[in-house]
Amino acid sequence: MKKSLFISFLCLASCAFAQKSFFGVDAGINVANQRILTHITLNGAPELDGVGFQANKVQPTFGVFYHLLLSEATSVQVNAQYMGMGYNSNGNSGSYVDINYLTFPITFHYYADFTVWAD
Repeated sequence: MKKSLFISFLCLASCAFAQKSFFGVDAGINVANQRILTHITLNGAPELDGVGFQANKVQPTFGVFYHLLLSEATSVQVNAQYMGMGYNSNGNSGSYVDINYLTFPITFHYYADFTVWAD
């Protein structure tokens, strides 16, 4: 229900304003890694503190967006994005972690015109 209301609102908004609007696609890669803090205590006293890093993992990121110009100075952009993250283990175990994100950000844009102060 919420999805159909959102899509209806998006369609009505684009017709009501009759401004420039467009759909787009964005794609890229995401390089992620993992930092691991180690803290070992022996006989109640800290013996070793360290930081280890797991191997980087390259995952795709892609999405679609709809950009609607509301006026000369403002616009709104609605995105649906997939981001893959994770890391590979540095050891011989061959283990890995995959983290998949699906996000729906809504961004409000304001275009400042600084030529007014140039004179």
